[in-house]
Amino acid sequence: MLRDYIQLDCAERFGPLHGTWEVLPPMPTARAGCAATTADGLIYVCGGRLCETVLAAVERFDPGIERWEMLPRQPTARSGCAAATAKGCVYIMGGKCSNGRVQGVAERFHPTFGRWEKLPPMLSPRSAFAAGTVGDLIYAAGGFNGSIALSSVLGQLPVQRPMQDYRRTCRPYCMIF
Repeated sequence: MLRDYIQLDCAERFGPLHGTWEVLPPMPTARAGCAATTADGLIYVCGGRLCETVLAAVERFDPGIERWEMLPRQPTARSGCAAATAKGCVYIMGGKCSNGRVQGVAERFHPTFGRWEKLPPMLSPRSAFAAGTVGDLIYAAGGFNGSIALSSVLGQLPVQRPMQDYRRTCRPYCMIF
């Protein structure tokens, strides 16, 4: 079944103090299925798709001056990926590539140097999942592997260790979704 998705270029900011939304300048690239994270007070939006085209576009928003900036494209175009930040770097992982296959590719962007670095792949390729950082660990939770919904959680120590699958160890700090 083909679905009609609307790709958006709009951005909004929520002010919890007053409980109101504010319209921000539009992103340079309209898209759906992108990932976003923050680093050093800036917002990074990565990947996604525009109609049937899977994107490698990366844009950064500076809330202080309310301006978007195009950044170097990520090495792997993807949609349905997740993003997280650790130690000042932006991590993009998983998603679907242009042929629709779910992938476990992981990459890191160094904002200071403006360059991308390929990382070891995730143990469980996935798309449509959530990622977050606790301390120096990035967690990837849930998602879809191309066949079934996933309930596993992966943790990655960004610098010292490759991906670890916490389904096997189930330490007390591991949450299974």
